Amino acid sequence: MSTKTIIATIGPASFAPSIIKAMDKAGVDFFRINLSHTEVEDVETMYTMLKSWTDKPVCPDTRGVERRDHPLGRIRRLLGYNTLPSGISKKDAEKLKILNRLGASTIFLSFCSWPEDVAELKTHFDHPITVVSKIENACGLKSLEEICEVSDGILIDRYDLSKDISLVKIPYAQDYIVKTAGIYHTPVYVATNLMESMLTESLPNRAEVNDIVKTLDSGVNGLVLAGETAIGRHPIDAVQVMKEIMDKFDERPEDEDLIGWLLQ
Repeated sequence: MSTKTIIATIGPASFAPSIIKAMDKAGVDFFRINLSHTEVEDVETMYTMLKSWTDKPVCPDTRGVERRDHPLGRIRRLLGYNTLPSGISKKDAEKLKILNRLGASTIFLSFCSWPEDVAELKTHFDHPITVVSKIENACGLKSLEEICEVSDGILIDRYDLSKDISLVKIPYAQDYIVKTAGIYHTPVYVATNLMESMLTESLPNRAEVNDIVKTLDSGVNGLVLAGETAIGRHPIDAVQVMKEIMDKFDERPEDEDLIGWLLQ
């Protein structure tokens, strides 16, 4: 059994009891609801139905506020927290009110830019919650150490982060985030393009498998399947392949036994 976590995003391709149950059996540890693609009137139904189909945690992911203005961090520090727009959008607030009533206990916080965003999220709940802060802009990257201190987990969204950072620098940003989270003993997860080819194909390509293994080897705690399970043609296969890659990663032998293992 792998020590790594699989987080699977639910969407039109997977929102059915038979598929959820099959994905659960295949190795999903957490099911993620992307609130960006979920209307307010659908939140309760989607959440409660998923909870009835699986015993695994169901984790909503906020839409967030897509902050791209790099000087905002400096201004926020100089003028104070309340001088800038909330990290929780109006629509997010409506959805969080519903999720609070339903007892949701783990929330993914999109575009977390400062530690205050985590504190603000918690004010929408009258019970303790686990907060996984998503690092996907320059502000979040600059405030990473402070965010790690107040978060229960960190999620690297490589797609949105690449809007603030050069594409060719994303691997170095990923390494920095993983190492920093490790210093603070904060679990860290990686999302985006892990097995993008499985949107249409039944297997990932070689580059994707290599990316996954190198990412696991960097010390991450888990990986997120996004489009692969939300809108892809093979959501169950995507989980099975990811689980197989993780299992092989955990069972790989020391160098002296590697050739024999490879040729089995």
